[in-house]
Amino acid sequence: MVTQTRGGGQATQKLSFHEKLAGKGLTTDALLKKLKTLHNELAEMDQELVDIASLGQARKELISTSILLHKDRGVKAYAACCLADILRLYAPDAPYTQSELRDIFQFFFRQLLNGLKSADASYYNEYFHLLESLSTVKSVVLVCDLQNADELMVDIFRDFFALVRRDLAKKIEIFMADILVALIDECQSLPSDVLEVIMAQFLDKNPVRCPCIRFMYLHIPCYDSVWTSLLIVLQCKYAMLQRTNSSVMCANTLPISLFHIHRTKNSKTSEPPTTSSDNSTGLAHPFFIASCLS
Repeated sequence: MVTQTRGGGQATQKLSFHEKLAGKGLTTDALLKKLKTLHNELAEMDQELVDIASLGQARKELISTSILLHKDRGVKAYAACCLADILRLYAPDAPYTQSELRDIFQFFFRQLLNGLKSADASYYNEYFHLLESLSTVKSVVLVCDLQNADELMVDIFRDFFALVRRDLAKKIEIFMADILVALIDECQSLPSDVLEVIMAQFLDKNPVRCPCIRFMYLHIPCYDSVWTSLLIVLQCKYAMLQRTNSSVMCANTLPISLFHIHRTKNSKTSEPPTTSSDNSTGLAHPFFIASCLS
């Protein structure tokens, strides 16, 4: 029988890994060794040539609770890589239910938040592989079709802003930005809770030097709908703070509308402006609004 690829062509690559990943009596060391072997094989497989039927057993066992909830970091890191590879090989389809996809993406971002601490951290290469896969394959857009998409997107934005504050490698920032842009592109409008997470970055004591705002300025394109919505939220928050005489805002805060910082579409600037007088000129779009300046 001639096997077929997902595109209907003749498959030339079959997964040779057939070992069990779940079951009683399987030690952590044995499971870790198996996951390494599986990951190495999956990573080398071509999406256009793979016989996806051969992935069936591994696809099912990788989402078992004994793996997703395993205590060992190495097991979870390699399992996440394997799952990312499975999504790559099946793309643009997803071989999992909505509930399973929710668990998978929550699992992915927990690993990234806990694992991307520094280049010297354990299993850093595996976390890097996971992030790169989510960035290049764009499998993360599947999140937008899930029933709890808003909650997941809030977690993703919040987790990535937390990661940005760790001053990681520029390549990591670019991968994270690609993932956020893919989500923004895919969803018709950002959930209000996501806008709240973005807005929270502007309440930093020194927002102009805040790494999260710098990250958005350098890597996130200008989206009129996103930044217009953000401006409205910020203006409402500012008005509320004025009415309540809140001390949350800095003493030198001026009306939000005075701090529209623009960036030209074709700007080659590598750093965000540091004062309100540094606005770009020409064909510009609103990019971010600082709630206070140093």
